[in-house]
Amino acid sequence: MRAADNKVDARFIISLSSVKLASGEPERKHYKRDNYPRIKIADYPDTGKSDPGEFDEEIRGKVFSITLKSKELTK
Repeated sequence: MRAADNKVDARFIISLSSVKLASGEPERKHYKRDNYPRIKIADYPDTGKSDPGEFDEEIRGKVFSITLKSKELTK
C-alpha cells in the first residue's frame, strides 16, 4: 500500500495469511508516522510491526496502523 500512486512513496507492506483469509480474522500492522508518505529512500518497503510495543518508547505515540480483514462476498 502507498499513500498515493507515486513510485517514490514508501510501500507499507501487509498481507493476510491463508488461515486469516479463510477465518476472517484481521491482520493489523503498525508503522512509524514519520515514514508516511515517504522517507529519503524512494520506494522504501516498510514491513511494520504487529505490536506497537515493539517500537522504541519515544516512537510508540507516533505510529499509525493498517488493518486488513477478509469477508465472504454474497450476492
